[in-house]
Amino acid sequence: MMAQMDPYIESAYKKLQLISQDKEKRQEYEAREKPSGTMLR
Repeated sequence: MMAQMDPYIESAYKKLQLISQDKEKRQEYEAREKPSGTMLR
């Protein structure tokens, strides 16, 4: 696994796992990722 080879990636991966367990943080992320309904051209 790449995270085991690079300490920065490993640290980020651990933080991602922790954040994804937090329902409020996950909902904030999902809200940011949803399309806003407007397209830039």
